[in-house]
Amino acid sequence: MSKKENKAILSHLKTLLLHIIKWNDQPKKRSRSWEKTIQRAKNDIKNSQKKKPSLNDNYLEQHWEETQEKAVKAAEKEMDQKATKTTLSWKEVFETKYILPVIII
Repeated sequence: MSKKENKAILSHLKTLLLHIIKWNDQPKKRSRSWEKTIQRAKNDIKNSQKKKPSLNDNYLEQHWEETQEKAVKAAEKEMDQKATKTTLSWKEVFETKYILPVIII
């Protein structure tokens, strides 16, 4: 397994965590772009795992805390405020749907 592939899946995880933190902390700023970024990161992680089975959920769990800390710092910098929640569960990240409501006019 190459270091490039390891870095890529952790980068996808960081992006996913960062956008979920922003989604939770800035509900008025939620956008289709954030929704798509969250879904794209989830898909990128799944695709990486299909290509390289060694990048399984256990691999992500081994790097969860460190990646989450990096995501919190990055989110706080982007939001210019402290995150209200600095830990996310596996369920919140991979099982919760982050979808904006459809508004019909």
